[in-house]
Amino acid sequence: MIYFWWEAGRQFWLFTLYDKDEIADLTAKERKSLKDMLKRELEMRR
Repeated sequence: MIYFWWEAGRQFWLFTLYDKDEIADLTAKERKSLKDMLKRELEMRR
């Protein structure tokens, strides 16, 4: 689970990306992809 608080929109987002019994953590590439997707979503909401 990944939690994200969007201050400007006063929203709390919860992402379920994988089960803990499948993988322990996201790779660096996956974290970067998630960060980029969040950035694009926030830019569209401005």
